[in-house]
Amino acid sequence: MRYPKTDKTKISRDAHRGSYDSETIHRILDHSMYCVISFCQENKPFAIPTGHVRLGHQLFVHGSAKSHFLTQLIPEKEVCISASIMDGLVLAKSGLSHSFNYRSVILFANTFVVEEQEKKRKVLKAFTEKLIPGRWEEIRKPTGHELNATKILGFDIKEASAKQRSGPPNDNRADQSLPVWAGVIPLQQQFGPPEEHAPDTDSRPLPSHIKELLDND
Repeated sequence: MRYPKTDKTKISRDAHRGSYDSETIHRILDHSMYCVISFCQENKPFAIPTGHVRLGHQLFVHGSAKSHFLTQLIPEKEVCISASIMDGLVLAKSGLSHSFNYRSVILFANTFVVEEQEKKRKVLKAFTEKLIPGRWEEIRKPTGHELNATKILGFDIKEASAKQRSGPPNDNRADQSLPVWAGVIPLQQQFGPPEEHAPDTDSRPLPSHIKELLDND
């Protein structure tokens, strides 16, 4: 399906790089590690980076129930959410032709609060499994008290667009003969060696789900 093109999500510059396809938008949201939520409070602009997870056509963020940031996002407050992934430095022969290869999403939505504990558990499990598949089954699950101390906000994805760039630099014809190196330097995120924290001094073997995470990196 495609999300509707609106005045807020319509891509005007380099529109050929834009997409309103839900599968493309969902894939970028799922692969990005965090998003930035922008909103206005008392006529002042705010932009907060935070982790997120998508379930169907809804996006979720969470934190402490006492979080000043989360308490500002009262129900029905409209926000702008952006997420991006940098894939490469695009080095051209002229300064102003340099660019990035990237994938990005911007969406607009109203806030709602997740109240039901079972829904909270489902969202928290999805958060964990998005980052470290298999981790949820090994760890201690949240207690009722911990769930009550956690605020989860959701956003219906109804108004969204994606924009992407890939490929080599686009040098002007006059610059193509300049004796300057041009091309793409790929960027990627990867995991480093695990650093165990064992306060009880009882070292444990690396779990299989972490080994798989590192092997697939």
